[in-house]
Amino acid sequence: MFAQLPLKIGLNEESCFETYVAELESVAMAVVKLQASLLQSQGSFFILMGEEGAGKTHLLQAACRFYTETQGQGYHTSSVYLPLSDKTLPLVPAILEGLEDIGMVCIDDVSEIIGDEKWELALASLIIKSQSAGKKLLISTSGDMNDWPIVTKELSIAMMMVYPVKLALLQNRVEIVEALKKRSERLGFDVSTEVGNYLVKQFDNDFIEVLAIFKLIENASIVEKRRITLPFIKKVLS
Repeated sequence: MFAQLPLKIGLNEESCFETYVAELESVAMAVVKLQASLLQSQGSFFILMGEEGAGKTHLLQAACRFYTETQGQGYHTSSVYLPLSDKTLPLVPAILEGLEDIGMVCIDDVSEIIGDEKWELALASLIIKSQSAGKKLLISTSGDMNDWPIVTKELSIAMMMVYPVKLALLQNRVEIVEALKKRSERLGFDVSTEVGNYLVKQFDNDFIEVLAIFKLIENASIVEKRRITLPFIKKVLS
């Protein structure tokens, strides 16, 4: 089970390490290092940096799932995913208090709270306490953390403990098609390379747009109880 907080946030079914595709070798190696760290007994701290669509949320949720599945079901070996950009949630700095008791904490869109003194102090405290407790912390930010307008020295010092990983958008057609196929297989859809190539060609290798369209096609497939074939896609897009 995942840790219970005052709010309950589910994980996307397709978000796992097996469905993540990295085009750059440096990114692939960093992800391997991240996954390996989740199996080690000591604490680990990573920050994922990159623009929208680079896979930050995917990897945070994948880490949550992997850690809980491999470490057990106890409170101290559970995980929690917290998206700070979700304005529908009752998010206040105090929500970070006590998270150092949880085995794996993943915080998405940390850049949303940078510049707010109370949030920065709460995050710095979580990093320090998690290190002392030997727990694992994974956070993400849009852009580069070196560009953060940090207002507290406490967070500046705490961030020195965090290992940075810079992600990149998929741009190669082959890699985009592979990512689509892995995602669809995870969700129980059978998508051919021909279908993937068609979508990528239609949307000029724009992975974010291709993925958004593909989600619509998946929903249409469920509603109409049809396989995702090239004729079906052309019908949906028309």
